[in-house]
Amino acid sequence: MDLGWSLVRAARVVAFKDRQPFRQAMFAYLAGHRRTVSAVLAAYAPIQGTSLSTLAISGYGLLAWLGLDAPDEDAELWSVAAYRNEERQFEFVRRAAPQLRVAAMRLRPRPTRRTLRAAALAGVAIARRPGRLAPLWRTVQRHDRRDGFLVACRVASTLGYYLRARSELESDHGRRVQAVLVSSDSNPYAVGVAAAARALGRRVVYITHGHLPEGPPTLDVDLAFLDGPALLRVYERAGPVRGKVVFKGAEGELRPMRARRPTLSPRGLVVGVFASILVDWRSFWARVVEIEAALKPARLIVRLHPNTVIRDPAALHGKPTLDHLSISSGETILTDDAAACDLVIAGNSSCHLTVLRFGVPSVYVPGLDTVPHDFYRFLQDGLIPSVTSATKLDYDGIVDFYASPQWPGRFAEYDPAYPIAGSPPPADVGERAVRSALLDLLAAPEPRP
Repeated sequence: MDLGWSLVRAARVVAFKDRQPFRQAMFAYLAGHRRTVSAVLAAYAPIQGTSLSTLAISGYGLLAWLGLDAPDEDAELWSVAAYRNEERQFEFVRRAAPQLRVAAMRLRPRPTRRTLRAAALAGVAIARRPGRLAPLWRTVQRHDRRDGFLVACRVASTLGYYLRARSELESDHGRRVQAVLVSSDSNPYAVGVAAAARALGRRVVYITHGHLPEGPPTLDVDLAFLDGPALLRVYERAGPVRGKVVFKGAEGELRPMRARRPTLSPRGLVVGVFASILVDWRSFWARVVEIEAALKPARLIVRLHPNTVIRDPAALHGKPTLDHLSISSGETILTDDAAACDLVIAGNSSCHLTVLRFGVPSVYVPGLDTVPHDFYRFLQDGLIPSVTSATKLDYDGIVDFYASPQWPGRFAEYDPAYPIAGSPPPADVGERAVRSALLDLLAAPEPRP
């Protein structure tokens, strides 16, 4: 099998991202409190780089191949997502361009006739020409030997998703698809599906679901919907940006900033502490106690990160006993919790953007997570205020920060829909831009494979 440039690049993108220290730290954090993961790693270590380990890791590629299925309905665009925040972006696209049909590919579906038929045909093809799998085997083996378990498994998954997506797009059902829609630039399911579309001459549309740290993969798609200029600069620093870029604004409802000195209602000050994905929970709860002592809120809401796979099951074991403390598990959207708050406090989290767009002031406090400092450059860009310690929190100082006439301009770099002065842009400015760009893209001549 000739892997082709599209698949080679897909494997490189996934390997590049998963080699980065933050992804490695996330996996180590997961292994630290998931016995199944730590047991698998213990069994893998003594056989790494052998044919046995490559065979085992190739199983992740088979699971990916079996775990992707095409939509039943006809559509101009196929989307693929694993997380709710990705799905919300696809819903945004559907609202913006209701005249286009967007159908979701299914991850980890139950076996269907189509799945079983595809598996049978693939089995026959492999039996006839088993040597076609050799390039795939060598790719997985190379990453197994050089990069270890995480990267090799993710590359194997990318190969599996690519092969299945290509098969589905080449079917009679899939030939009607003009473009695929993804909301991740580095996860195997998104990269694999996008690479398959690109190999067949279909278009790739990318819509971000939040701000990104430095060092993303090179942005190489036909059409990209980014929040604003600040995110575009992140990609430009990573390499040349290919394809058309349209700014859609940040996610969530746009509301005026409500940072003000509380002539508060009888309810008193309500403070939210929103947790990041990587947390040292002993340190986190110690900071929560300091926040409570510094601000003396009438109510304190702690929102856990919605990613329950990564979250430590013992996260709440050190929770302080405070009558006015409530816990949000993160099952609802972030703005549901932000709506109850006069102030949100977080560490190195992209939740600051959504909260600010929603009109709630936010502040950075160190010690709330183990994410690298200023991971998203919010402090460097003057987007949010910070304190050196939770004990230094001062609500009046935070109000003064957001009262600065320069602050709206700084936020508009992250969200061009944010009003700076005079008449605000139309509420649907992002939807208009998305609709126009999509219709123009699909009306243009199709690219060649």
